[in-house]
Amino acid sequence: MSSIIIKKYAPLFLIIILIGIFYISTIREGHNWDGDFSMYILHAKNITERAPYATTPYIFNPEYASLGPESYPVIFPLILAPVYKFAGINLRLMKIEIVIFFLLFLMVLYFILIDRVCTYPYIIAIIGSIGLNPFFWDFKDNVLSEIPFIFFLYLGFFLINRWKRHYYSGITREKKLMYAIITGIVISLAYGTRGIGVLLLVLLFYEAMRSKRFKLAIISAILFIFFMILQNLFAHKDTVYLKEFSISPRLIVSHLYWYIKGMPALWDNGYIKILRDMLFLVFSILSITGYLLAIRKEMGILELFPLLYAGCILIWPAFCGIRFFIPLMPLYIYYGFEGLRFYEERTGIRIYLPILLSIILVSYIAKYTTMDFGPIREGVSNIETIKLFNFIKENTNPDDVFIYKRPRILALYTGRKASAYHRPKDDRALLDYFYRIKARYAIVGKPFENGEGIDKDYLNLFISAHKDNFEEIYSNNDFKVYRIKTK
Repeated sequence: MSSIIIKKYAPLFLIIILIGIFYISTIREGHNWDGDFSMYILHAKNITERAPYATTPYIFNPEYASLGPESYPVIFPLILAPVYKFAGINLRLMKIEIVIFFLLFLMVLYFILIDRVCTYPYIIAIIGSIGLNPFFWDFKDNVLSEIPFIFFLYLGFFLINRWKRHYYSGITREKKLMYAIITGIVISLAYGTRGIGVLLLVLLFYEAMRSKRFKLAIISAILFIFFMILQNLFAHKDTVYLKEFSISPRLIVSHLYWYIKGMPALWDNGYIKILRDMLFLVFSILSITGYLLAIRKEMGILELFPLLYAGCILIWPAFCGIRFFIPLMPLYIYYGFEGLRFYEERTGIRIYLPILLSIILVSYIAKYTTMDFGPIREGVSNIETIKLFNFIKENTNPDDVFIYKRPRILALYTGRKASAYHRPKDDRALLDYFYRIKARYAIVGKPFENGEGIDKDYLNLFISAHKDNFEEIYSNNDFKVYRIKTK
């Protein structure tokens, strides 16, 4: 019996182990300029130091709400907190945590696919296509909540499906209660990682309505509500998102266009764009086919979730690129291979799978030959950035307030209070904002003349137009620091 189990699971464990080795051994030093990671670490710092969770040096600018709220949900900072406690801002160890969650997600996905009665070769194809995809490999170097979120999300899918199955299987009341409690905990963890995880609760009640069995769903919901109240009372308040939320038909159309435009990046080969687009088109046709076949068979939670989630990210004001699409990517790939399996069975031709896998493999290898495996060049580990941080820590007071386009990163690495600037119609309004928050310094990024680079030209032009209010005190190849003169 054990030899049968080993033979069955050996390819799965082998591919997951190889993916883990590949990911961990190729972690890149540093981090890009995405400021979300710094907020998560600031919250982790507060957790380890037993400071108020939402009180960070980041000063929220209501006129630039889309940059990010005052606080983020608590679960991901809790995941980062042990690393921060024992190793400080150790991005490598934090990225290893991300990789571990990704491997756990692949394991959970395997059991979901088994429940969906996928054939073993297709399961390995799906997991390999996701795990070895250059997009996911590249994303591992972001200390962001998306990967832990998809682990909790898909674990929730698995538990809800199992709960539905076991409700009628004659298991004891105690085991049913345990399923409800565990499901409630996982739903809470998903929601506590990203607020949109509340969709899991919606899906749980969807399944409860279909089966006309509500007791277990209500138990899970009570646990979720208890966690939600705790988080809103003592850590992160969901109301922070209301400051940037609005529904705009024009924005929805714009988001739809850019998400569709960004999707081919999943199949990027790094060389020939038309081949990438062709693979995207073919696979999308297969995925739509697989999805429609699944709906015709049963509208389960895996079929309903893409509709609910897509609706949420389309109406959300901020556009964060294809990373918002990450929770849907595994389903997109799963339904693509289901569509391929349908055509294989329909035609009786059994070579479609190896052909498609060969094309995907060649595309992946080609893409990897174009990717940078070295340190992240532009970001927090850049030498000029480090010089800037050191200057600020050595030459300014701990209570000084800075104006910078990336205030959350500056707050994390210098401990100084920082806020972003906005672009009002009247220059006086921006100066008034600087004085209102008692800003002492403003930072402009490179280059300083042609308007390109991380800061564009707005703040530089603004400072040039109001020279009497600013005094340059520091510069390097990438940055200039100005003292803001008092009124």
